[in-house]
Amino acid sequence: MKETITLTDFQVELKHIKKDKYSGSQKVLNDFLNLFIKFLSNCKELESMTNEELFKIIKFNFRSLLESHNQFALLRHFNLEIMNACDSYFTKLIDAKNPDIDFKITLKDFLLTKVDSYIKTWVSVNDRIAMNALKNIDFIDKTILLHSNSSTVRHLFNYIRKQSISVEIIQTESRPKCEGRVQADYISSLGFKVTYIIDAAAIKYLSKVDFVLMGCDSVYPEYFINKVGTKAIALGCKKYNIPFYIITDSRKLSSVEYIRPENKKPISEIITSASTYKFNIENYYFESIPNEFITKLITENEIYEENFKLKI
Repeated sequence: MKETITLTDFQVELKHIKKDKYSGSQKVLNDFLNLFIKFLSNCKELESMTNEELFKIIKFNFRSLLESHNQFALLRHFNLEIMNACDSYFTKLIDAKNPDIDFKITLKDFLLTKVDSYIKTWVSVNDRIAMNALKNIDFIDKTILLHSNSSTVRHLFNYIRKQSISVEIIQTESRPKCEGRVQADYISSLGFKVTYIIDAAAIKYLSKVDFVLMGCDSVYPEYFINKVGTKAIALGCKKYNIPFYIITDSRKLSSVEYIRPENKKPISEIITSASTYKFNIENYYFESIPNEFITKLITENEIYEENFKLKI
C-alpha cells in the first residue's frame, strides 16, 4: 500500500531539506528528488488539481528551495530540467488541440516520467568521477587533506576501499556547522585512518599531506564556489607547491554566473549571547575561489588541467 502524502506534508518535509546545513548539494538534491517523487505519486490532492495549479505549486516550492540553497548548482540544474519539461508539456497541450495529435497525459504523470529519466541519466555519475579520479591521481599510500562534506568525495573513498588502496586522511571540522565531522566519521568507518582538525590548523597540516582534494558546489569560467575556508587552503597549496584537486559533477559547471549574494547565516552558530558583545559578527558558509589555484578538476567526462577552459 502506498504511503499517502498531503501538500502540507510535502511542504513540511521540504522545510527540513531547506534547513539542511550539513549535507553537500548532491545529498540535498537526492533528498528532494525522493520527496518530489513521493509528492507526485502519492498526493491525493493532485487528483482534484488542474495542470496549471500543479505547475504553480511546483514553481513556488522549487524557487523556495533554490533561495535556501542558492549556491548549489545541482538544484539549479534540476530546476531548469523540470521547468523546461513543464514548458514542453504545455506546448504539447496547445498542439493537442489539433485533432491529428493525441496527447492525453497529465502533468503529474509527464513529470514522473521526466524525473525517472533524470535519475537514470545521473545515477552512476559518482562511479564515473571516482574512476576518472583514480586514473589521474596517484592515491597509493598518500596522505590527503579534505575540507567540508561531499557525497562525491565520500563515494570516491568507498570506491578506493574496494580497490584495496591504502590512504590516510586529515579532515577539517568545517565550521560553523562542523559537517567535516560527518565526512570524517564516514571515511573512518570504511577503515581508513582519519585525523580530525580545526579549520585554523589546515595550513599547519599542509606539510604532512601529499595533496588536497575537495568537491565543490559550482564552477564558473573564472572561479568556483565551495565551503568557506577553501580559499585559505588553496592559497597554502599554491605557496607550498601542493597539488589541489577538485572532483565534481559536470552539472555544476556553467558558463553563466547564476550565483546571487549569499545571505548571512545565524550568528548564534559561531557565538552565543551575541547581544552581550559590542563588536560586529558575521557568518557565511560559502566563498569563491579562483580557478587558477586548481591543479586538476575532474568530472565524470573531462579532466581539466591548470589554466583550463571550461567545456560546457
